[in-house]
Amino acid sequence: SWNDFYRWMLELQERNTTLEMILREPRQKVGRGLFAWWLGEYHCSFMQEFGLKPQQTVLDFGCGYGRTAIPLIKYLDSGKFIGSELSEKRLRLAEEWVKREGLETCEPTFIASTDNTMSFLQDGTIDVIWTLSVVTHMPEKEMREVLGAFHRVLKESGVVYFHYNSPT
Repeated sequence: SWNDFYRWMLELQERNTTLEMILREPRQKVGRGLFAWWLGEYHCSFMQEFGLKPQQTVLDFGCGYGRTAIPLIKYLDSGKFIGSELSEKRLRLAEEWVKREGLETCEPTFIASTDNTMSFLQDGTIDVIWTLSVVTHMPEKEMREVLGAFHRVLKESGVVYFHYNSPT
């Protein structure tokens, strides 16, 4: 499947990545690529500006190594963060970062999954979905599956924030 291929590609790409490599990249006004770890703070404040509350449940779809996860986990009530990711390596980096920050007691949930239907989530349980440049990489069939799953798992009052770069 596309997700299996993309997972393989991400695992290959990240095989030598360490949390130290990510966090030693200096803060810059403009972020470059995946290691722009400080942009997560901006992502979290952006969602807060548009109504994110600590008691809401957030799905970080394609959470990667935790760039946005860490600030969200710090802000949200315990147990309100769910991060899903294709790459198990990236999830291990996110979990390592959580431990480094001492955030285990915040009870974040990280899920490695290639399931576009998000069967690991119940209907109508998510207040906010955040996804940054994930659907950009998907073929149309997979993108439609993911958007359908977003609709299913969101509460009626839920909101999705996502970034998409059109290939054309």
